[in-house]
Amino acid sequence: MQVGQEKQGTWDRLNKSASAQVCVAIDNVRKEIHIGLPLDGATVPNHDLVLNYFNGWNDPLMLTMTGELMPDPHGRRWSDNDIATSGANARLIKVITRTLPSPPNPIIVHRQVVFCLSGIAQTDGATGYIDMSVPEQMADNGAAIAAQYQPAFAQSPTLETLVWDKIKARALGLGTLQPLCVQPVTEDPASDLAPVTLDLSDGLPDSRVMGLSEEVNELFGVIYSNEDPDTGLAIAGAGFELHRSVRYGKVRTAGTQEDN
Repeated sequence: MQVGQEKQGTWDRLNKSASAQVCVAIDNVRKEIHIGLPLDGATVPNHDLVLNYFNGWNDPLMLTMTGELMPDPHGRRWSDNDIATSGANARLIKVITRTLPSPPNPIIVHRQVVFCLSGIAQTDGATGYIDMSVPEQMADNGAAIAAQYQPAFAQSPTLETLVWDKIKARALGLGTLQPLCVQPVTEDPASDLAPVTLDLSDGLPDSRVMGLSEEVNELFGVIYSNEDPDTGLAIAGAGFELHRSVRYGKVRTAGTQEDN
């Protein structure tokens, strides 16, 4: 299978009549390939599809000796970043070489990934501007980006039913450092697990152990987002980095501890 077919669902959304607008930039220092794609009927790139091969070029998943599929620690990683909600559409993604006199991060002193954007009128009358990718920082140009991450469902290695009782998370706030919303989810329609928010306003990584308000079985997951827990809407200027997500449970029959 070709590498790109790993994201076949994304390629199926490509507006083929605007395929000439697709742009590619390769950052061989940070080991990232950026692909600007016009998706869902857009006529210019509105999504930045990123292939990260920093840890290696293996397949994203590996088959274990017990017949299970699990993430390969030396595998490729994909992410799909929404450009349109950051205030404009991308006309070009480029890796440039220049020395910044006051770099916001030492990683990008001599090389930067920039996005040439159009569609938003500036105070000087211009209708375009350039954004720069800065590690551990984010800005959405005033338009809320719905940042969301959901780890894979976990289960007992022996496929026994697990009872989950708490979550441990570690995250860093970006942008305006608003709270991180942690929403437990289950396929049980009778379940009503309340969301929990982590206050990331001090700009430091925050760790928290959250107990669950009710017993949930193996069909249990968790969603991390920058949504306002009261309105369900993404908060403008807010983002996060999720460093760790751990779910703790016990095997229902034996009562032994499982850490997933």
